Amino acid sequence: LLHNGPRLAVSGGMGIVLPTASDITAKFADGTPLMNISNDAVRLQPFLGGMFTPSERLFVHGFLQCDVETAGNTVRLNAAGNGLQRAGTITDGTNLFVDAGVGYWLYKSQGTRGVTGIIPTVEIHQNIALGGSDVVNAGPFTVGNFAGRSSVTNVVAGSTIEFNQRSHLTAAYVGPIGGGSARAFDGGVQLMFNHFFGP
Repeated sequence: LLHNGPRLAVSGGMGIVLPTASDITAKFADGTPLMNISNDAVRLQPFLGGMFTPSERLFVHGFLQCDVETAGNTVRLNAAGNGLQRAGTITDGTNLFVDAGVGYWLYKSQGTRGVTGIIPTVEIHQNIALGGSDVVNAGPFTVGNFAGRSSVTNVVAGSTIEFNQRSHLTAAYVGPIGGGSARAFDGGVQLMFNHFFGP
């Protein structure tokens, strides 16, 4: 926490995304390697978040995060038919994530048994590409992101039910706003359960 006041709390930190997935490979029908994209990139995600509670029941929260790739992914192509050769590096663009939400304790109990809280919440999530990804060319092949920069906006509406002041069950629906490239999916349902251990 960078600031922890009676009504306002502000936090900051750094997320680190490590390359744990497999490389991307493509082969001809006879098994000859055509392409290999190494999963090498490490991404840094510094963030700043905050929560404002103007009353005991109402709360507003926000989140700002930048997603930066420190190094690209190596591309190897069999462009001349002589086996895989290094053709270059693909580097994803930098992204900015802006999130905001508002929630209200519709029901709040001081008891420690059964349902102790019902908290409906609405959130908006904006993902903004600050720069386009690059491409790698080798012979007749071009590998990379051809979609250019994109901006995606999603809205989440749901509710959390608190049990025994220790467990939270959250159910929500998420849907995109806009069409075309700004509409990456039709919608989805999210279900999450958290239980707090300890005293």
